[in-house]
Amino acid sequence: MKKDTIEDYLMLKGLKPHFRGFAYLVDAISTYRLGMMMTKQLYPEIAKMHSSRPTMIERCIRNAINDAGLNQSNSEFIALAHLMCKRREEQKTT
Repeated sequence: MKKDTIEDYLMLKGLKPHFRGFAYLVDAISTYRLGMMMTKQLYPEIAKMHSSRPTMIERCIRNAINDAGLNQSNSEFIALAHLMCKRREEQKTT
């Protein structure tokens, strides 16, 4: 999944690029796979990419989502964003 597609989607939803959670979300959305466990699989993987801790990843993502005024959990937002970005890319190729 292209980074530009994900960044455009996040900004469209009102997330601000200067938040650390924005960069973490870009990686989380591109890394996410259906059924992936957030706290046991996804957050540790993103933490390794950014030399951070899984709890820091979770908190920064949550803060970015809340600041945008979205009333969703991290897992709901990441799963939906992954699906929407995937669809956008499929539409571009057809």
